[in-house]
Amino acid sequence: MDWKDYEDQVFEMLSTQHRHDYITKNHKIKGRYSNRSRQIDIFIKNNTKAGDSTIVVDCKHYNKKINIKTVESFISMIDDIGADYGIIISDLGYTKSAIHRAFNNPKGIELDIFSLNELYDYMHAESAMPYAGDNMALILAPFGWIVDGKKRDIPAVCHLYKRGLTFEEALASGEFAYVNFWKSDDPNFSIEELSRIQEKNILNIYNQKIDKVEFYDAECKFGQDAKIRVIKTANYPFIEITGFIKFSDSIFFYVCNSLPLYEKRNLRKTHVFLKNALPFKVNISHG
Repeated sequence: MDWKDYEDQVFEMLSTQHRHDYITKNHKIKGRYSNRSRQIDIFIKNNTKAGDSTIVVDCKHYNKKINIKTVESFISMIDDIGADYGIIISDLGYTKSAIHRAFNNPKGIELDIFSLNELYDYMHAESAMPYAGDNMALILAPFGWIVDGKKRDIPAVCHLYKRGLTFEEALASGEFAYVNFWKSDDPNFSIEELSRIQEKNILNIYNQKIDKVEFYDAECKFGQDAKIRVIKTANYPFIEITGFIKFSDSIFFYVCNSLPLYEKRNLRKTHVFLKNALPFKVNISHG
């Protein structure tokens, strides 16, 4: 397989995952710092109510593992063209220092590295179908994250966090998420009513003083009422970003814990997460 076949194979795999997004090969963008045209192997644009987000993909058909220099060069290009996310695909993998550098960027640039086999496995493992009672949702993990369905002390039907971390490491990093359902017998029970209950719990149970609450309109596949709430507290170092989708008798919600530095990118993640989520009812029969 030559480099063109390799790039075509990666493009085909990503096109399946991003079939509702704009995706193209051999794209060019003028760098905002370099002031010259930068060539991008694969370019993806995803439109949400938070604005466009862009992914740039670099296909490395090398005869060796990629190293830290390759990663730092790609980070520089991502910064130059102002992209939101970057992916390096290497057919022979990467060094430990390369993956560590990819996951630790002081500018908040999000970058991930996959071998071709890892990309295939990740694309088939990043989705999940969490459920509670007869409510279920097909979800896709945010960019570079995984879905962890193991039961934890934190009440949730599943947790989500960055690929390569343990659950405990994700908690310590302050950047993780979880999914749950709120059941209500009242069909008129609203997202705003659930939010008020949750805000009281933040104050009374967790003893956190709320400084600011912001709501944003969001979208989901079948037009259900969907909103995003951002809560900032005085005595808690993290921001809580919650996405809601209204069912007839329940509300599906995704809670993302974020460092203030990454508020913008995690707000964008939440918009994309809700847009890709597919809530539905399941028929539970007994006997």
